[in-house]
Amino acid sequence: MRALWSLLGAAVLCTSAAANNKVVKTRVAVLGGGMAGIIAARTLHEQGVDDFVIIEGRDTLGVS
Repeated sequence: MRALWSLLGAAVLCTSAAANNKVVKTRVAVLGGGMAGIIAARTLHEQGVDDFVIIEGRDTLGVS
């Protein structure tokens, strides 16, 4: 569970950087930070893919 919170924290930071027009180079972009996007990010992390960013249009993740 701790890994999931770390993952979400990193995703929020990356999303915040993208919102501030900073260049973020990554291999995978997860479009949408709703439940499906969070599960996709968790699955990537579990498979050893940590070079991704969640792109969400709202201020918080998991809100539909």
